[in-house]
Amino acid sequence: MSSVLCAEWRTKFAAGATLGAFKPLLVLFGVIGALVALGPLLLFVPRLATARRVGLEEFTGLAADYCRRFRHKWIVGRPVDENFLGMLDTGPLAELATVFRDPIDHLNLLLFYKRDVVILLAATLLPILPVMLASIPGEDWREVLGLLTGGWLR
Repeated sequence: MSSVLCAEWRTKFAAGATLGAFKPLLVLFGVIGALVALGPLLLFVPRLATARRVGLEEFTGLAADYCRRFRHKWIVGRPVDENFLGMLDTGPLAELATVFRDPIDHLNLLLFYKRDVVILLAATLLPILPVMLASIPGEDWREVLGLLTGGWLR
């Protein structure tokens, strides 16, 4: 699709069109390409959010029960069942946090990262680069750099 757009844009550049006329189309093309490629992965967000919430609830319940038993044994002085997660000491509680809490906290709801989006946009817009190199006048390159870098290079 980008090759077809490049051919059309090359024709329009030859006819005297400016870069400003293509900005909205270029942005729209990049956004649509990203949505087509990464949009289906967004369908998993509700299930991942549910899994994260359930995991936090289960971990919180287990940790609260362990803390209650720890308090009864060491602070209140009542006898408790020692078979719950081994001995009622601070070690198993720290391990519980490491084994259960850390993976739940680091669960990413999106199945892609910012780096993936940037690579996808670069691959989508790469075929347009030769057309731009051949067609854009030198004075418009500042504007192109500003568009590509978000305004910090002009």
